[in-house]
Amino acid sequence: MEETESESCTVCGEIFTFPVVLSCHACGCSFCKQCLGEFWEQQGSQICPMCILNDPGPAQRTCEEHGNKFSLFCVTDLQPICTECRLTEGSVREIILS
Repeated sequence: MEETESESCTVCGEIFTFPVVLSCHACGCSFCKQCLGEFWEQQGSQICPMCILNDPGPAQRTCEEHGNKFSLFCVTDLQPICTECRLTEGSVREIILS
């Protein structure tokens, strides 16, 4: 069976390992239950990881450290990041491009 985009988690990129898949009705992305749960716990609210990257609201559109717009999603840190954050020394990051 060939892997398709609909069979893999938008956050971790892996083929779904849990039978429960939570899909965002706004953007259509699908997530592993564990990935989405970890993201929600870290953020303190139940928001879509991809929707916050593409339309995060005025307070969350730019990186506080660099002042750049968020354009990437860091799977390692489970948060949107800017291009300079990606290049931070001593940091290994798994990135999803928006």
